[in-house]
Amino acid sequence: MFYFIKKKIINLYIKIRIQINRFINFYLINLKFKNDENLSIEFNKCLQELKINGITKLPIKLDSIDQLNIKEFVEGKQMSFKDVIKIKNPYSKPDKFGKISASIDVNSSIISELFTKDLFRLIKNYYGKTFWVRNAPTLLVDLKKYRLEEKSQKLFHIDFAERQLSIMIFLADVEKNSTHMEYIKKSQKNSWIFKSVVRENYNFKKKVNEEMSKKEIFKMVGKKGDIYIFDAGNGLHRAIYGDDRYLLHFNFAQMRSYAEFDTNFEKKKNLDNESFYHWNFIYNEDVKNKLKLNSFEEKNIKWS
Repeated sequence: MFYFIKKKIINLYIKIRIQINRFINFYLINLKFKNDENLSIEFNKCLQELKINGITKLPIKLDSIDQLNIKEFVEGKQMSFKDVIKIKNPYSKPDKFGKISASIDVNSSIISELFTKDLFRLIKNYYGKTFWVRNAPTLLVDLKKYRLEEKSQKLFHIDFAERQLSIMIFLADVEKNSTHMEYIKKSQKNSWIFKSVVRENYNFKKKVNEEMSKKEIFKMVGKKGDIYIFDAGNGLHRAIYGDDRYLLHFNFAQMRSYAEFDTNFEKKKNLDNESFYHWNFIYNEDVKNKLKLNSFEEKNIKWS
């Protein structure tokens, strides 16, 4: 009996906390934009666009992308990306959705090339506070010829209304007939307080239809090396399935509780690289095992 009551109380607490978070997020997202004097002009423009539209293309070109031939790698004609992208584990065969995914080793040079001070400040300014890595950086491949079914990502959805920021880096050209993402601009400004965010829910789909009729739908397509950042947590987005697509994917979270790593991470010693080091992939080695929290603090980061 006690266990049953305790479980009910915990579930009620979680539901209340979720709604409080949504209220706070709604307030923070709609705050008036201010320039950051420490950001470059180009990144300030990106921050402004991210705040207004929920999505922006980063003014970054990674030289290492030019070295990659992702298609030959997936086909087995090229055995590695050298130090640019190190695959942590052998990638699996395409599943019934035509997808291949593999975690990226933290020592990949593309990671240090991507994470500059400007990018750090952009993300921190969007959240208005310290942030966390949500899960491991991932190589994602969509292959049309292996696709037997389409995932539910083809429906407009949000990632739990928790302001998750995502970064996608194109490893090959993404055209309109390729698998790509659609994003409803300005949809990240919606309030999801006391509303279902289940993509199949009738009221949620009704809200989606309203948004589609009033706001611009942006197609995330572009050239090899293009980099986009978007609010996946609050902004409506979906997958449009088509020809092959190759990209790198990164997720960030505004709260420690949304970071999907061991809850005792901060207490562990002798962390092994396979399980835990990728959560600290920006940290200076000297402070890596001394931090009480796995947050992004500027003083602890070594910059490319």
